[in-house]
Amino acid sequence: MAETNAPGTQNQLGYYFNAGNVEYFINTGATGIYSNPQFRASDDRKAKLTVPTTNVAAFPSSTKFSGVSPYIDFVPNIRYAEVLLNLAEAEAEAGSQTRALAILQAVHERSDKGYDFSTLDKAGLINAILTERRIELFAEGFRTNDILRRGQPINSFGAGAIIQPTETRYIFGIPLSEIQTNPGIGN
Repeated sequence: MAETNAPGTQNQLGYYFNAGNVEYFINTGATGIYSNPQFRASDDRKAKLTVPTTNVAAFPSSTKFSGVSPYIDFVPNIRYAEVLLNLAEAEAEAGSQTRALAILQAVHERSDKGYDFSTLDKAGLINAILTERRIELFAEGFRTNDILRRGQPINSFGAGAIIQPTETRYIFGIPLSEIQTNPGIGN
């Protein structure tokens, strides 16, 4: 990213998350990642990439993309921590819990030394890995894909209830223009 190729108005992550504009806040409620015990105050990602409150925001906000206009923060396409967490999840699902836990600890401990994952069963380990993905990949656009991929319910504050995977509104329908262009996909 350079000033000569600044992102368009719908792609400026710094604008959405920057403490100066504060279009999006961090959910501090019981379901939000900010209050999760795995995301401790001693975690460098919390201490260095979030702002608890400001004179503009009454809620915590992210400073992960904190550049100001023209908002040319580097946004990675893929990160090593993401690859490791993908591997940890696959190992946990395949039954190699020892390796999955070692990978999870390697990712977590580089920013929060001394966190104890203790003894986890398979479901607990997978949950810890998914929580680590929420922490590590915060504000990078992974959460919804992870929810859909795992078939988990979606918190819907606007619709007033949790959206279950069995509901028709869980998956967006195929746009009519696509069906008209290729009628075979509507079947």
